[in-house]
Amino acid sequence: MRIPRRIVAWKYALAVIVLLVGSVYVSRQYQKAREQCNKECTPIKSTATPPASHAQDCDECEKNADRRLPYWYRLVAWPKGITTWAILLTLMVIAEQTNQIRRTADISARALVTEFKPKIVVRKMRLNPTAVIYFDRRNDGVWKIDLEISNVGGTPAYVQEITAYFQVYVGHSPTDDLGGLFADQPFEIPAGRRREIAIPLSAEKTRSYMEKLESSIKQNGIRTDWPICHGTITFRDDNGIDRDTGFGREWDIKAERFIPIDSPEWEYQD
Repeated sequence: MRIPRRIVAWKYALAVIVLLVGSVYVSRQYQKAREQCNKECTPIKSTATPPASHAQDCDECEKNADRRLPYWYRLVAWPKGITTWAILLTLMVIAEQTNQIRRTADISARALVTEFKPKIVVRKMRLNPTAVIYFDRRNDGVWKIDLEISNVGGTPAYVQEITAYFQVYVGHSPTDDLGGLFADQPFEIPAGRRREIAIPLSAEKTRSYMEKLESSIKQNGIRTDWPICHGTITFRDDNGIDRDTGFGREWDIKAERFIPIDSPEWEYQD
């Protein structure tokens, strides 16, 4: 909890007043102790020839009068005690000011992140390869989706988790999974930077489905199912707030590219 500056100022002012009052009180007690020594020694000093040992005792009494008082008096005595406390109070004030500057800087940094928060968007999504003929020609047994994500916000984004699926949909329900990705290794994307993510697919299942889909489109141009790549990217900002970016895109076999689905349930950014 943040303490108001006025309360902090009063706290140190009160400490100074207490030290000053204590110093005056202790100084007065020292004066009384010295006066007591003088009072006790005056009758002897008034004689013509006081004993040497007594004169020495009187001198020692005046010099060490403070030793006859409680030891803690020295903590607020002038000048040593007060000087020590003055140094300590100065260091405490410096520490308080340093903390205040740090808190102010932290608040400013948080406000900056809030105003220029990171924003992750899916820039590109490519099916690689785009058709069965290219898969067979390449003959490497690899089929994947290349996903390019970008931070278009003003501060760094720390990606925490990525989930992605490439599924065949009939109506509103998935009927087959062709591949996907679950990644929970955090990484940073600075403001204005991009990163490519590979979504691995089952080469065998993808080839079989794509071959049927291509054949169906060529024969009658009718399709009853839709291959859709969708998922969520969870990222964190410098304030420790988690945000999500959702994506959902349908594969257009004729155009050989993914088309964003016009729905806030699929495509959104926090």
